Amino acid sequence: DDGRVVQVDRGREREFDADGVLERLGVPPEAVVDHLALVGDSADGIPGVPGIGTKTSSVLLVRYGSIAAIPADPTAW
Repeated sequence: DDGRVVQVDRGREREFDADGVLERLGVPPEAVVDHLALVGDSADGIPGVPGIGTKTSSVLLVRYGSIAAIPADPTAW
């Protein structure tokens, strides 16, 4: 962690470093884009994947590393 990457929560006027992002979202900073693609982001018009919430997204991304590596068949998870 070189301290150069932060996530800003403007509504709460807070900044999150890499550890804070991991604690808040359950995924490291490099997985935030994949996380938002899975869970959706209404502010940016991203619908997400039905049935995938924060917990499932976190488990999948920690286990597989990226969306591209997650098996398409949920029974393989």
